[in-house]
Amino acid sequence: MTLPANITRLEEAEAIERELKHAAKPNEIQVPKNRTVGDLFREYLDWYDLHRSPTTYRDCEGVFKNHINPHLGQYIANEISINHINVYKRLRHGEGGKNRTITTELHYFSGFRRWAAKLGFIEKKDFNIERLPYTRPIPIVLSLKEAIKLINAAEPFYRGIFILLFTCGCRLKEARQLKWTEVDFQNRTIKILGKGGKENILPMADLLYTELKKLKKKASSEWVFQSRVRDDIPVQDIRKAIARAKKKAKITKRVYPHLLRHSLATHLLDSDVNLRRIQEILGHADVSTTEFYTQVAVKMKRDAMKKAGIGKLSTQKPRGRRKLSTRTRQKTNK
Repeated sequence: MTLPANITRLEEAEAIERELKHAAKPNEIQVPKNRTVGDLFREYLDWYDLHRSPTTYRDCEGVFKNHINPHLGQYIANEISINHINVYKRLRHGEGGKNRTITTELHYFSGFRRWAAKLGFIEKKDFNIERLPYTRPIPIVLSLKEAIKLINAAEPFYRGIFILLFTCGCRLKEARQLKWTEVDFQNRTIKILGKGGKENILPMADLLYTELKKLKKKASSEWVFQSRVRDDIPVQDIRKAIARAKKKAKITKRVYPHLLRHSLATHLLDSDVNLRRIQEILGHADVSTTEFYTQVAVKMKRDAMKKAGIGKLSTQKPRGRRKLSTRTRQKTNK
């Protein structure tokens, strides 16, 4: 068998050979079920690198190296039970891990188990990994005025992606991967490819339409927001550009790419836009995800009322001097 030039490790070659044999004779090849979590998870990362975004891959790889492998790597993957998971949770708590962080780590581990079961490396176990309870932090969103100030302060190279993030509520990954073939200037719409490859057709605001028209005239790539370094890849990161625009606009709040999405959703809700419509714009599969923004809107209103002093109002009459008894007055006069 001839292997690609990028396959340099023996275990990679052996894994590919096993997969090819298994594909050719699925009923005759017995897949070994004595592989350790650490050994098998490395193969899973090779698969993950092909099927997931670079950012997600780096997150999963970091979780494996820093947490899953030290605690579970030496155990046989097929023998992992709910007891192992519960011990893992306790160990991570002891290390200072927060519930939300541990839940994310176990989400990656659940994906690993599904992959291993599908390929026959482990038997399907009848247990679910229960999520640890946590309260999702409520973001401090940008006001409409602040969002406009941020966009105006952006460098011309990044202004278009800032406008897209705010006016369409895109995730950064969705904005980065936008191609010119998905921009319809005639109908003033763009096609966003969301999670799971789900398509979402969104209207272009006038500001976005104007900015994309400018970019189209100078375009030399299939990507709407191409990299400054190479024309054949999209822009990779905009956090430093946001930091520079935030400083120039004199905004004191913490600003990051996803905050523009949060801000749009909150402003739509505050403008009495139907929750289902907001769900469609954001591309949420479940409306319960969109309902999170009702908490954000309520917090904004509560903060505004506190600032105005409304929250401290009371209907109780102010206390006056207590009426003294005759005996007390006599004692006081003496």
